[in-house]
Amino acid sequence: MFTTTPANVDVNCTDPVPSSVAPTASDACGTPTVTMTGSTDNPANCTTGFKRIVTRTWTARDACGNTATYTQTIRVRCCETVCTLTQGAYGNPGGNICLPNGTTVNQTQIMIDALTAATGNMVVFGRQDRNRYWVIRLTDVNQGPTSNIFNMLPGGSASSAFGSDNVAGVPEYDNKPSWPIVPLQPSGPNEGKILNQLFSQTLTLYFNTTITGSTLANVSLNGLAVIAPRNCGSSEPSGPGVPTQLVSPAISDYLATHGYATTVGGLLQLANDALGGVDVSPLTLSQIESAVDAINNIFDECKLVTGYVPAAGGAGRVVTSNSISSQPSLIVTAFPNPYQENFSLKINSPVTGQAMISFYTMNGVKVGEMKRDVVAMKDVWVPYNVPAVYRTRIVYTVTVGSYNAKGIVLSPN
Repeated sequence: MFTTTPANVDVNCTDPVPSSVAPTASDACGTPTVTMTGSTDNPANCTTGFKRIVTRTWTARDACGNTATYTQTIRVRCCETVCTLTQGAYGNPGGNICLPNGTTVNQTQIMIDALTAATGNMVVFGRQDRNRYWVIRLTDVNQGPTSNIFNMLPGGSASSAFGSDNVAGVPEYDNKPSWPIVPLQPSGPNEGKILNQLFSQTLTLYFNTTITGSTLANVSLNGLAVIAPRNCGSSEPSGPGVPTQLVSPAISDYLATHGYATTVGGLLQLANDALGGVDVSPLTLSQIESAVDAINNIFDECKLVTGYVPAAGGAGRVVTSNSISSQPSLIVTAFPNPYQENFSLKINSPVTGQAMISFYTMNGVKVGEMKRDVVAMKDVWVPYNVPAVYRTRIVYTVTVGSYNAKGIVLSPN
């Protein structure tokens, strides 16, 4: 009897609920009358993935008294609370993080909890089946300020695969053959420091995926994640969401075509395979380390993922915006991303005015600032040559009147 019906739909956590659209019906016994006979709008438990469920029911009745009903269900997704800490934070016994439920925990306790819950109170990094692995044990993190982890992190030196004679756990520092392939500083003031950035970032990412209540491992690397700030303990954004490219297209494409989940969990598996000596060409270890590092930094101290949008403009670009609704927004595109020495910002503003543009390192050091006149709804390209000393990940902010956008441009190394 029903000829057209509004579809069931799941919407992102900050998207508006679709307006009511009545179905249509036809019948051999006269033209049916369609009436809305029920409507509910109920909160849901976010453990189901949805915070709100709306149902709308219509009944069609023809001239002969025959009836049919149709119910549309609209589910509103919960915002994903995603928490990370940097390797420097894990390498320091002080400091706390606000968990998704509003409680705080010392970052050392995060590591203790992760290894307490692990089989045998230890976690293997790399690949045991290839005899290229490293083991972190509970005793490496639960010995107070003298724990090995505080010597190990933050790491340094270039990224490399583990050597075949790596020792499980933190080794004694004397009489070790082939020190260059054992990823710890053997002696001196930095004794025990990880000499392998891919390992130190992968170790950090592992701990980040274990933070209670965080959905980090399930965060998709397809398209752009819309990232918004939050207040401690809140599952609702405290500011506008910014669509952000989390990793380079080369990384997400490799995951999708080589049997990995296109998620942060898949990236963690790829990083461990690379440490374990698996051939990951055409990717480089530096590319993988850069992707892992970006994830550890982007969600530092907890953010919200309010949804996902398709990547626009082709590979190598990141688009940021101050709005994900149908309202006018400031849209900024960075290209190329990652960059070598320079990149450009394409600015499309909803209003005519002057764009204030600033560039920062991930540590908040301002490295550049400029102004450009912009015309409403017209593309303006702004080139930027990154000073050699600062050629790492660059954060940019763009403000035009009351509109603002922020994004990250990745470095190749």
